[in-house]
Amino acid sequence: MKIRIETCTTSIATSLNTVRKLREDGIPKEHIYIVTNIASKDTILNNYDLRNEDGSIFSSHSLIENVKDILTVPEFKKTGHPLDTLQKYQERIEFGSIIVAVVE
Repeated sequence: MKIRIETCTTSIATSLNTVRKLREDGIPKEHIYIVTNIASKDTILNNYDLRNEDGSIFSSHSLIENVKDILTVPEFKKTGHPLDTLQKYQERIEFGSIIVAVVE
């Protein structure tokens, strides 16, 4: 099992755009994970005041609907997927970065 990191960002909008592109490219949602810290996970799940770069408001529902799961690193570890690819992003994740990962 291999994990490919598609993006590492602090922007939920960028994460959503990445996930949309992956889905358009035919990647099934069962292969796409969001890995982040608990605060960012909570923001995504509760749809708190999300804005695009241009200031327009968007909903995180399409992000949630197009990924297998949104997990913290400890939760991702419990899935049994290898963590070696995520290790170099661990500190960034702890400070709020959002990883879009594809499990192949």
